[in-house]
Amino acid sequence: MKKIRIAIIGYGGIARVHNSAYAELLRQGYPVELVAVCERDPARVTATLDFNLGTDNTPLPNGIKIYNDIDKLIEEERFDAADICLPTFLHKDVAIKLLLAGKHVMCEKPMALSAEDALEMLETARQVGKRLMIAHCVRFDPAYKYLKTLVDDGSFGALQCLYLDRHSVYPTWGAGNTFADNSKTGGCTLDTHIHDIDVASYVLGEAKIVSCVEFINIPYYQVVTSTLKYGDTTVVANCSWDSAYTTVFWAGYRARFERASVTLSDGKVTVYPINEEPYTVDFTDQNATVAEIKEFLDSVKDPTRVDLICPPEASYASVKLVEELRRAARR
Repeated sequence: MKKIRIAIIGYGGIARVHNSAYAELLRQGYPVELVAVCERDPARVTATLDFNLGTDNTPLPNGIKIYNDIDKLIEEERFDAADICLPTFLHKDVAIKLLLAGKHVMCEKPMALSAEDALEMLETARQVGKRLMIAHCVRFDPAYKYLKTLVDDGSFGALQCLYLDRHSVYPTWGAGNTFADNSKTGGCTLDTHIHDIDVASYVLGEAKIVSCVEFINIPYYQVVTSTLKYGDTTVVANCSWDSAYTTVFWAGYRARFERASVTLSDGKVTVYPINEEPYTVDFTDQNATVAEIKEFLDSVKDPTRVDLICPPEASYASVKLVEELRRAARR
């Protein structure tokens, strides 16, 4: 079977996580080949980088080509799809350049700095007939997919309240401390809070009423709380860049159904049924990034496929929803 040839654009922390996922897919026999990396500062390709998800030093494949100019990459390298792992302010222009060059594109979240830019990316992909997928990895996290299954099948009755939490240290990573620059990443609300805003839409559909409070104190901390109403279900999402550096990062949820509560804490899902003993659900053998990248590659292999977990239209809608939350915060 013909291998899908991939070029990674940008090689910071999240790109290393993606490289590890490609290596795992190769071990599983998936027909994919990582052929090139494009990084403005080639020294970063071999550097050890730490960020809030830790450090991943899975080596790149032997013989992989390194470029420092995307136009040269497009001109000289034969590849089918690009995996964009750049800061958010670069997403739109780089994605559109690659789409117009005839490449399928997976791009890190959030889709773009604005809904207007995200829509331009979406429309370009439609015009050229190439796949565009935004890497909202939480949609592929088995703990959150389990939550969606419980909502969809009504195992414990209707979902009444959902509390989502996601907290990180104030970012110090990225070339030139990019992630701490709100003009380049959108800050805590767009860069990090969007994970849970997007997963709420994945699980429950379109929010009918939203409110938001932001506390932005640059360069020390950023904290945001959003409340969203989905019919009779209330979602409260908390996010911050203010954790202690010994904590680094944590995320979880608490879902209150009619007949049970379900929690995600320290990577473990626990179900607390009414009048029954609690039990845990084990997802430790499932990797969200591997599942996310496989979904993209599968969709490239099958251009007719429409049953996507993370269609670009949903990612565009999530950026629009974050903009509405920010307007609510200003009001």
